[in-house]
Amino acid sequence: MSDWISVEDKLPENFGTWKEYLITMLYPRSEYEYRVVATALYDSRQKIWHLNPFSEEGEEKTVNALILPCTAENGEIKITHWMPLPKSPYEF
Repeated sequence: MSDWISVEDKLPENFGTWKEYLITMLYPRSEYEYRVVATALYDSRQKIWHLNPFSEEGEEKTVNALILPCTAENGEIKITHWMPLPKSPYEF
């Protein structure tokens, strides 16, 4: 399995539209930022991450992949790293 890749170094390759990845992000809640590992869909044409609803409000979120964590405003979700999903232990 590959190592984590910083979004500041590289974004996923162009695979058409949506492809799922493992990501790490800084998720703002009140005065803290939580470090979270989750899956997200990436659209390489639009350069956006689509986060499944995991917030208390159940809202889906999209994050502009061209806004780097170091330049994002306070209170925004900051995706810091990504990697391809590992192969499933099950045969389909």
